[in-house]
Amino acid sequence: MKPLFWRIGAVAASAALACCLFGCSSQPAGQQEQQGDTVAEEEQQANPLSFVGAFHPLTGMSEPTEFNGTPEQIEEGRANLIAQEGEDDEKVLFVMVRASADERENLNFGIVNGNMRGGIVSAAELTIDDVNTYSDNYGLNSKGYFETLEQLGYHDGAESGELLGGSGETYGAVFVFFISNNDYNVGETAHLEWGDYSVDFNMSDIQEVDSPVAMIDALETA
Repeated sequence: MKPLFWRIGAVAASAALACCLFGCSSQPAGQQEQQGDTVAEEEQQANPLSFVGAFHPLTGMSEPTEFNGTPEQIEEGRANLIAQEGEDDEKVLFVMVRASADERENLNFGIVNGNMRGGIVSAAELTIDDVNTYSDNYGLNSKGYFETLEQLGYHDGAESGELLGGSGETYGAVFVFFISNNDYNVGETAHLEWGDYSVDFNMSDIQEVDSPVAMIDALETA
């Protein structure tokens, strides 16, 4: 008969080998869950961006109420814009995001891509389903309702902005992308990159509105 201490040692060695092979953990389950929550919180703090909304105005970037003319002429202009947007190979997509201040680190926004067709644009990019990537075009146009968006706290992504650590403040930005009809109709996920920060949203979250002013009304009541 083999000594008892030998058999105990063999059992202990077998158990240690099994743990190595099958990933046994010496930490209690509760402690593992707590560490998982901590990692998730750190990842959330590392990315200050949150998705506010995405809109496709049926009149594109143009706002019929800004036209000069009679009500009948404005309505005719609206109908023409809707028809043009429907026949175009691309769809106008506004994307709004909001950044929240970090507890300690000062965050700087307003990453500029440079001059493009005579305008200053941000370096933000939108990728649909990890296939097609589009650049921000918000700064290439100057519409009257842009001032209203600025008053609501949605700035051009090319403008400089800073959130001081611990301030509890937020900074909003708006981008415009011209995406293909196919991506608009069958796309599933969108990934927005803005400098060191990013945010994801579902294409099903896009709201179709009559015009940019209707988009602003939706933002004001959100």
